[in-house]
Amino acid sequence: MKRWISLSVLVLVLAVTTALPASAGRTWCASDPGIKLASGGVVHVKVAVPEADRDTGFSLTIHAPPGSELRGNLGGINGTVVLSEVESVGQQITADVVATFEVALRAKYRGDDLIADGSVAELTILEAGENSLTWSW
Repeated sequence: MKRWISLSVLVLVLAVTTALPASAGRTWCASDPGIKLASGGVVHVKVAVPEADRDTGFSLTIHAPPGSELRGNLGGINGTVVLSEVESVGQQITADVVATFEVALRAKYRGDDLIADGSVAELTILEAGENSLTWSW
């Protein structure tokens, strides 16, 4: 009897866990774009899109202080990244996203999550359309 109950529980657990979507249905880019700042630090921008939209394409424009350089790309995700240098932005970068689907963003500087639009966020999900997100440190 105990064996039958154990087997039933195992089958139920397997049935439930295999029905759940992996990673909440998001695909993370294989090569996160990094922004090397003129001051020497690097801001790492992590990007994720819904699995179904990984080949759809979107644009990401990052506005950073003068002297910044774009390092890396969106490996594994069909998207375009452009770096735009902006005077007087201080210690912040802004990401402009144009997509027909949700795009999730996360930024780190020196290992710490950055403050996104006023609050520390491990992950910020931008709705479909044209959106902006500003991080500061």
